[in-house]
Amino acid sequence: MALSNWFWLVWFSFLLSSTDSSDVQLISVGSDFNCHYQPEQLYDAMQKHEKLYLSNDFVIQSLKVKNAQTHLVGGYDDCTDINNGILSEQRSIISGNQESVAVAINAQSNQSVTLENFEIRGGHSKEAGGIAVINAQSLTVINSWIYQNISLGSGGGIHLMGDVIEFNLLNSKIFHNHSMIDGGGIAVSGNSNLINLIDSEVFANKAVHAGGGINCFNNNHITLSSTKKTVNAVISKNKASIGDNLYYALTCQFFMGKDVLKI
Repeated sequence: MALSNWFWLVWFSFLLSSTDSSDVQLISVGSDFNCHYQPEQLYDAMQKHEKLYLSNDFVIQSLKVKNAQTHLVGGYDDCTDINNGILSEQRSIISGNQESVAVAINAQSNQSVTLENFEIRGGHSKEAGGIAVINAQSLTVINSWIYQNISLGSGGGIHLMGDVIEFNLLNSKIFHNHSMIDGGGIAVSGNSNLINLIDSEVFANKAVHAGGGINCFNNNHITLSSTKKTVNAVISKNKASIGDNLYYALTCQFFMGKDVLKI
């Protein structure tokens, strides 16, 4: 495996092992009186703070990340648990309400976006279902589920439309998404993007045309890897007219680690 790939595996392992107690101050968003911000103040908080911790007592409706460096950490029952670093078994929810894309990202080219401990669902739009990425330096999705989203175009789960973006999917699942054109799970239509899928699964997605799991055009690079000792099935049981699991142009390069099983 290339040195750069090992670097990312080590970095992500460190990220997962880090705990909330290492932070000096945890800025919280939720409905109870212990929270720094109430749910309706989320966007104001995002402008003032790069990293926010969210409770599970509210649903984010059609999250829009615009011109902001953002790290959102969900998965806490309330703000008292956030302060005490007690993570719930439940993830926080971001929903498109079957009316719009669940998450729309259009940041600056030098800004990164991280979403951690979320269920991203109910997206429905022409550009993407779950997450639409127009511009950003990087998008990192950690310990999250992206499911039950519909794109009337490409990218049922995620549509990476911008150029020179690094997308990292860590310990996450993309499943039961649907695209009316290409890329039921993930569609990559931009250029020169780096996509890293680590310990993650893309399964049971559907596309009407090509790439039920992943569809990739243009000059992009996708790496599938696992830090686990057991063989991990990362792309499986997807459906499409052309390329059930994978469909990609010759210019789009795929690398698969030795512990990855493609079905």
